Amino acid sequence: MTDNERRAQSIERFDAVAKTTPKDAALRIIKGIEKNQPRILIGNDARMMDLVQRFRPATYWAVLTRLIETMSKAGK
Repeated sequence: MTDNERRAQSIERFDAVAKTTPKDAALRIIKGIEKNQPRILIGNDARMMDLVQRFRPATYWAVLTRLIETMSKAGK
């Protein structure tokens, strides 16, 4: 498999799970900047990973690795 094929598959997988449109993301970023928020999280996945990182900092990478493996297997 070539690098271009891998990139295309990654983009297709991302597009399949991404629920936030670019417009919605931009509006959320603008709102966060206006409110001077220290973190601007876009999408449920970002909010979930933020919570995991805050509540389980020692095991964050293990959880993230399992999640990525699960998602990659589902995309095959």
